[in-house]
Amino acid sequence: RQATAALKLARRDGSGSIRFHETGLLAETRERVLLVTQIRQAWQDREFRLEYQPINSIETGEVVGVEALLRWDSPELGTVMPGEFIPLAEESGLIAELGAWVLVEAAQQCANFQGSGLDINVSVNVAAQQLAAMDFDQVVAAALTSAGISGEKLILELTESALLYATGSTLELLARLEGMGVRLAVDDFGTGYSSFAYLHQYPLDRLKIDRSFVAGLTERPAARSIVSAMIDLGHH
Repeated sequence: RQATAALKLARRDGSGSIRFHETGLLAETRERVLLVTQIRQAWQDREFRLEYQPINSIETGEVVGVEALLRWDSPELGTVMPGEFIPLAEESGLIAELGAWVLVEAAQQCANFQGSGLDINVSVNVAAQQLAAMDFDQVVAAALTSAGISGEKLILELTESALLYATGSTLELLARLEGMGVRLAVDDFGTGYSSFAYLHQYPLDRLKIDRSFVAGLTERPAARSIVSAMIDLGHH
């Protein structure tokens, strides 16, 4: 039991991780099992919702898009942030259903914005497991068709790790998404195991510079230099 508990945590931490058993590890494992059960029940009880964070143009100040942010309103736990429950949703296999629902909801909200006179884009975060599914482009196409919006209005945000460990079939999938007009962004750029190789391998449109770099712009000259270089890289 102790070995299994340590193994689960090592797998959660990613490839090459090593974890030794510690006091309380079994309790933590039991807590995770209970949370996975809660997530499944929350999905059945429709406790998930989306918030929309505005994306503003620095030049004009206008809202040019929104990012759909998933929230879990649990009666027992309160509002749970995605960083806490997304890994559990992936572990339980729920991420595909949850991700498909997010795409449908976000696309429909984008259509609602357009109907009210706001011609803006919507960004949606995509988990690595979703990207690994070969029918993911069909899921995206269904969401766009259901909402009646074009692919150009949707931006999919991918993590660096998902791109670094992507296979040839993933490249084909991304090419099909590009053919639909969907745009692709790299989320939290510069914080993972960054490699410039994927920048020319994949049809990427945007680099989202991580806030850890942006937050230090006024105090740290090094942060300004790094962000300036990232912006130049993005333009090129």
